[in-house]
Amino acid sequence: MYAALPKTSKQKKETIWNGVSWSQGEPDAYKNAVIIANYSTTLGSFSCNNLILTDNAELTIAENTYVKVIKDLNQSSSSLISVKHLGNLILLDNKNLHNTARVSVERIYYNLQRLDYIYFSSPISGIVLKTVSPLTLNNRFYALNESSNIYTILDPNNEIIPKGKGYLIRTPNNFNSTPTNFIITINNIYSGTLNSGKIETPVDYTVSGFNLIGNPYSSLFSLRKFYNRNRDTIYDWLSIFSDYTNGSQGTPNILFNLITNNLKEDFTLNAMQAFGIGSKIPNTTSQLCFTPDMQLVYSNYSVADRLHINLKQQNVNFPIGSICYDVENFPENFSDVEQLPGTTISIFKDDKNYLIYREKSFTSSVILHINVNTASQYYLHLRDFSGIFSSNYDIFITDTLQNITHNLKAGDYSFFSEAGTFTDRFILHFE
Repeated sequence: MYAALPKTSKQKKETIWNGVSWSQGEPDAYKNAVIIANYSTTLGSFSCNNLILTDNAELTIAENTYVKVIKDLNQSSSSLISVKHLGNLILLDNKNLHNTARVSVERIYYNLQRLDYIYFSSPISGIVLKTVSPLTLNNRFYALNESSNIYTILDPNNEIIPKGKGYLIRTPNNFNSTPTNFIITINNIYSGTLNSGKIETPVDYTVSGFNLIGNPYSSLFSLRKFYNRNRDTIYDWLSIFSDYTNGSQGTPNILFNLITNNLKEDFTLNAMQAFGIGSKIPNTTSQLCFTPDMQLVYSNYSVADRLHINLKQQNVNFPIGSICYDVENFPENFSDVEQLPGTTISIFKDDKNYLIYREKSFTSSVILHINVNTASQYYLHLRDFSGIFSSNYDIFITDTLQNITHNLKAGDYSFFSEAGTFTDRFILHFE
């Protein structure tokens, strides 16, 4: 007869940072990282099983570095995690178990002026929207109204930020015409919760289906993974908004879908970045799903042969339309994006109008259609260009009404237009 031996619990490995070194070597996915003194990832990024901060320890996650936590995050009530601009705090547990997190997150929007706007989403939910930018006027915080497809003013002092929602926010009112860095720093020390785990965000389709949402995490975010997870709910395009200005620093309306990114690419968003989607299930409120695996450590993708052009209207501080032209390098099974309701500028090919068009065999010119509701001065702005358009070709617009050909690489093309639809006025060509 044999006596049963008592089971012994398996002790988890851990390594302790004492301010000088790790007690059991650098952390990894099988070790708990215990931080009892200040640590900065300028000394090295790391992954760990559980992350534990004690006493007054501060963990600083520097630009272009990361801390990846496989399971849970536990902090003392006096410790702090400080995520600097372009730093990445990645929490991979699918559950929302990080209730003790005490985190500050920073984002820098470069070279903005007074009256400029940013598109914003928060990695911390449950905080008052006004705290994001206290010096922005109260009537310059907006949400996208799906039924009208118009940005409507919010009361920022009564708007509690939910997970995954996008906002339009103007720069602080003390900015002037000199380009200035707009620095946003938010935290959950006194209120709010660090977003983590699986997150669901409601989107509506009552009239337009357009919704402004955003990266809910405190790290880089994969649009490819997001689209693949939600492709049954949303159209195969995403409208990416970056910080932008009404001056010479540029504007940010970029249309993206998997046809504009070859199979070796991903497109990533930084923390606090919003983007637009089109819900494709009419008369419903659908749930978009964000999952922890959509968080990334870094962005690394090849350069595509591609350009974006924005249509701007005088005295309007953001683009009223945008197109993307792309030359196919790799086969894809995704369609181009055809003209949507209210489109102001489009590429005309094969008797159809497109917002995103991928040329299967490169040709030297395409026709642009313009549809505007107001007689005004307008501008065609070359938002960005890459690949063959960077060196091999100049990018011209020909205005057949004025008999003018203009190189968009040299600057915006300005023109006056009456209200209406114009199908034969502009030709985009490459030489």
